[in-house]
Amino acid sequence: MMRASYITWFHDTSPKFGDREKLAKLMRHSQQTASQNYRKILNTEQRENKNCDEVNKKLVILEQANKELNNKLKAYQENKEDIRKYKKRRRDIIYQLNKNGREPRQDTLTRYNIKINTDTNIYF
Repeated sequence: MMRASYITWFHDTSPKFGDREKLAKLMRHSQQTASQNYRKILNTEQRENKNCDEVNKKLVILEQANKELNNKLKAYQENKEDIRKYKKRRRDIIYQLNKNGREPRQDTLTRYNIKINTDTNIYF
């Protein structure tokens, strides 16, 4: 029992594999035998493992969000011409609304994010 207690304590305080290997040779067994047969997992380690699981879940969620944002960034960088076309269409529509006095559809206003100044009836 003292042997198992000492090995458990040593493994908790010395995370280096080389130190564990030296102890195993002194006690006349292998490091693998010490890990399998003598080392006992304490309740605090089990609680820490639960916290690790929660952190791993959060990490996966953050990695997925990061991938989505990277994909959006790549799409933005690759489709600069589409963005130019969008901005040109928006400017043309605003020009026609303000100069020619046309009535816009609600769909056009929402698609191109066009707003009206109620005081002056100018679209921007």
